Amino acid sequence: MIKRARIWLLIALIGGFFGFTGVLHSTAVLAQDIFYLCSAFAVLSVLFSLFEEQGEPTSVSQKTTMASVVPLHDFVRQRRANAEAGPSRLLTPNSGPNTERLAA
Repeated sequence: MIKRARIWLLIALIGGFFGFTGVLHSTAVLAQDIFYLCSAFAVLSVLFSLFEEQGEPTSVSQKTTMASVVPLHDFVRQRRANAEAGPSRLLTPNSGPNTERLAA
């Protein structure tokens, strides 16, 4: 939440600069509104971050994600073995585990 608060604060500062300095006089009212709105979101983000739990993140951990990924060298080795075996090891439309069911 602190990251979000910093982003809202940065946007608010940019809006405040253009709204209160008079650099762009024609859009000053809009820039002031953006400043107030983003400042409110920044304050809310800081307040919410005070009550945020510091537990484990809810996303999938890197260890779980990496455990399910096949290393590249194993993948390449398997592809080379299949290519060297020739077309007899490749699956055709009439081969596979359900061939017996189709033939019956």
